[in-house]
Amino acid sequence: MSAAAQMFLSPNFLPTFIDEYRNHQCLWRVKCKEYSNKTSKQKAYSHLVELCKTVIPDCNSEFVKKKIDLIRGNFRREHRKVIDSKRSGETVHVPKLWYYKLLLFLSDQEEVHQSITSVHSAENSQLTASNQADGDVFSDIDEHQEEELA
Repeated sequence: MSAAAQMFLSPNFLPTFIDEYRNHQCLWRVKCKEYSNKTSKQKAYSHLVELCKTVIPDCNSEFVKKKIDLIRGNFRREHRKVIDSKRSGETVHVPKLWYYKLLLFLSDQEEVHQSITSVHSAENSQLTASNQADGDVFSDIDEHQEEELA
């Protein structure tokens, strides 16, 4: 791990960074009206870059974005383990990520919603078989048209 990454992930800096990140909802809250506003996001990233420059002088927005992706990915994995352990009825997984609790504000942004299909599996199988049969008919038609053109 590079010295910059170690400084970023240190318990002396990361809690401050996460706190500032939480204050910039345009970067993480999908329902925030500024979430799709590029100007707001650029300002927020600039603020986070300036904060990072206090410990990592050559920091830039690319570095900040990568580190945000890293900590969010780590949080997602741990959070998924907690959710899955609750669903299974087993003992609840205790997160090993030291900054897990600091990122709990993201939990409603990270939940994956199950999609519901209105087609039953048997019907779905029949539709797939039917579509494949139609494809055979259409390929026969294409071959016939090619013969006529030749």
